[in-house]
Amino acid sequence: MRYRFSGQAEKNLEDILVEGILTFGDLQALKYQDSFKHVFELLAYMPTIGRKSERGRENEHRFIHGSHVIYYRTDPDEIIIETILHGAVVKDIWGKNETLSITAIAVIAGSFYKMNLALKKGLRMQPLLYPSDT
Repeated sequence: MRYRFSGQAEKNLEDILVEGILTFGDLQALKYQDSFKHVFELLAYMPTIGRKSERGRENEHRFIHGSHVIYYRTDPDEIIIETILHGAVVKDIWGKNETLSITAIAVIAGSFYKMNLALKKGLRMQPLLYPSDT
């Protein structure tokens, strides 16, 4: 499956890049911009990985990436990236801010990354021992 952008999503990506350069510098902004490409490819490969959108639009999903929420629509042969909003302005259907989800995902991903590095280096992961195990 392929992906394409609405005019709004293209503008959102430009704004994210400019804001990123002003806030974090050229290198970090370009890295973050590049990371969106990988997410778009993932969404095209697994379109239902995102949650159903709270906006009530047919076939619309959302996916959190970094500090942003990507809204996209699924069609039979493509996904259309509709808009990309900063997570601080997005509320879920229960009225809670979703930025905590981003932190949780980052912690979990970091743990898996460290474990994968250790396994690649041939290090053995020791099981955790709890007082009841001794």
